[in-house]
Amino acid sequence: MARPRTPSKNRIYHPLYSVAYLERRYDRYYVVLKGKRTNTEIDWKPENKPLALKALERIVLEYLNPTPKEEKQLKIHTIADALELWAKIQKQRNKEDTYRKIRNAFNNLMPETGLLLSDTEAIRTTVLERLQIVPLVNNTKHKQLSWLRQFFSFCVDEGYCLRNPITKALFPKQTAIERDAFSDEEIEMLIRYFEAEKNGDRRQLVLLVRFLQWSGVRINEALTIHWADINEKRILIREGKGDRQREIPLSPFPELQKTIAALRVLNADSKKLFTWTTYAKLQYRMRVAAAELKIEGKGRNFHCLRKWFENHLLNQMRMPAHIAAQILGHTVAIQQKHYLKNLSANELEQTIANYTQNIEKRE
Repeated sequence: MARPRTPSKNRIYHPLYSVAYLERRYDRYYVVLKGKRTNTEIDWKPENKPLALKALERIVLEYLNPTPKEEKQLKIHTIADALELWAKIQKQRNKEDTYRKIRNAFNNLMPETGLLLSDTEAIRTTVLERLQIVPLVNNTKHKQLSWLRQFFSFCVDEGYCLRNPITKALFPKQTAIERDAFSDEEIEMLIRYFEAEKNGDRRQLVLLVRFLQWSGVRINEALTIHWADINEKRILIREGKGDRQREIPLSPFPELQKTIAALRVLNADSKKLFTWTTYAKLQYRMRVAAAELKIEGKGRNFHCLRKWFENHLLNQMRMPAHIAAQILGHTVAIQQKHYLKNLSANELEQTIANYTQNIEKRE
């Protein structure tokens, strides 16, 4: 027997369709159909309810009346045609950054977009030839092939081509990059370095370093945060790795609250926390700063601030590993493998002392 529908402030039912309903998740409207959730990308606000109900109707009708793939061709024959449609979809979903990455992958691995989607072998041959000549490291090639594979998966799902030409056999072997976490002294050196710069955005860059230090978010996540994603209790990361959303509480981190308050004053006229749209030049400035300050270690970039924050949560705040992993947006296995650093004798001594003091206080 089916479970009876129960009214809920976080659940909205359609007057005509009982097969699906609207559900509140991460302050967005989600359509739940046969146990499968679909993000409508519509904010959970009363004035948006009619728009969300229309999205529910569209999803239900597509479910009840599936369109055969051969009827969905829509005169899409070449890669360029599909890219044009893909761009419109990403713009509608506020995912212009996704389209930019795929467009960049095409520029490197398949600049000729006039090829027919049905000519799988020609596409594969072109990609193989470009992989041999483009001056990219294997990790970057691997990432850009993943973007191409995502695009062609979309084409297969829409019926524009029969199979995905970007198979796993094309992917080069990746090299693990272990980046050392910054120390407290190194972070302060970087802050002083950026404060002394003559660039007009140096104040914003200093606050970016502080924000990453005390939030642990990835640099690409930080540049997509809007002021609407922040309230007095938490930061909502809408575009996390793998399109996963998560929340970061603010009350345990007063330094993070101070940084956000300073950014509200500095970027009051912007819709976003930070005004940059890409982070390539920011990473370059970080590498230059680390080199000039003679900060030793592998791959010193913004990700080292993220590693500092996780080690701070675990070793200084004594936070449970699974809670720290949830705040950072990865698994405990990834945390143990890539984020935890080996402590020096002095650091071990201080960590043990902090742990002992906490036990004595509880007793």
